[in-house]
Amino acid sequence: MEKSANKKLSLYFILFILLAVALKAYQMNSTSYQIQLATDSGGGTNATSNNYRTNLLTGEISKNISSTNYRHLVGFWYAVYSNERPNITIPTFSPVAPNISSEINCNATPTDLENTTLTVEWYWYNSSDLILWGNTTGLANGTNAVITTLGNGNTSTGETWNCTVRSFDGEEYSDFRSVAVEIGNTPPPKVNLSSPTEGNTTIWDNPPTFIWENATDADNDALNYSINITSEVCPDYGHIENFNAGTYTPSNELCLSQIWYWQVRAYDGTDYGEWSDKWNFTIEPVIILTLTNDGIDFGIMALNESNNTDTIPPNPLIVQNDGNVIANITWISINASIFSSVEHNTEYFQYKIDNDSTEAGSFNWTESITTWTPLTNITNQNKTAVAFLHYNDSNDEAEIDINLTVPQLEPPGTKSATIYIIGQDT
Repeated sequence: MEKSANKKLSLYFILFILLAVALKAYQMNSTSYQIQLATDSGGGTNATSNNYRTNLLTGEISKNISSTNYRHLVGFWYAVYSNERPNITIPTFSPVAPNISSEINCNATPTDLENTTLTVEWYWYNSSDLILWGNTTGLANGTNAVITTLGNGNTSTGETWNCTVRSFDGEEYSDFRSVAVEIGNTPPPKVNLSSPTEGNTTIWDNPPTFIWENATDADNDALNYSINITSEVCPDYGHIENFNAGTYTPSNELCLSQIWYWQVRAYDGTDYGEWSDKWNFTIEPVIILTLTNDGIDFGIMALNESNNTDTIPPNPLIVQNDGNVIANITWISINASIFSSVEHNTEYFQYKIDNDSTEAGSFNWTESITTWTPLTNITNQNKTAVAFLHYNDSNDEAEIDINLTVPQLEPPGTKSATIYIIGQDT
């Protein structure tokens, strides 16, 4: 019996030694504590070190295994660690003041203590209505990035859009972060000019009519326009605002033979658009004499018969100044006498100047030829026939009356003559 008891004690001792060695070997990884073997009152074996106990029975380590308050199983170790929740900054918009033409970027910075890349969920709300949603993966930890972009086809002026985001580290979500912005007005586009064309030096109308293409507003707002007309030499015509047509004609004339500049911009009631390109032009001084009635037919006349356009039909010649300067008509001449029996410069073929009944006061009456005067050959210089003929449309015409008397010895036949009318700048 004694021999048998000794064998049993030896077996227990060997088992105890093996357990001790196993525990001792496992703890060789740690330099911060020592394991001492002891037998408690219940006969169990414990490994104790400092302020914690290492049970040889089944148990669990929670939190971090470097803590002195944790427990583990003998033979193997395991830990249930606590994940740190990710975070994300409050989003920002770019551009900061978007309009319906803008691509709106929602930017934010996701952060996490454990991960190098994160996923961010995003949501777009129009007011309180959820319109778009999704997620963006592979975002660098701690780096500001474009999380999502709202295309310009989604928005309308005056709407309030909200971008809401939260980050995800594979286990937990951050809190939601949000930012909102109102979609602002879109300024009108740049205006395209039409006329006077750039660098034009042969403008004759004074004042000229400025023409441009009407702009189309992105918000469908009604547009009006401003024009700026300036000169480096002449007094500026100025800045004129608030007209809605695609044309403008100044009420006053511009000075001649000088370079003028012009620009136009649109206004939608909220914002001005960009100024157009600046074009330049020059108004060239010009005399343009037009015969609005350019022929007279006296019909059949008898010898010694007289006829004139002042008292009876036919109507007189009518000359009109379509230029842009006041003109003197210094030549009213003929290529040859209308009669074969008499020369030019006689009482048989005469002219005088008269007021047009609808445009009285178009010229200086006292300095013009207003009594019957013989027509001379073009080779002979006449004195001023019409003095200071104006060019304004309401006062730019003069009548040229013709008086014809058939000479006694004039043979029968068709008679004709060409009258030359020549003017010059005053």
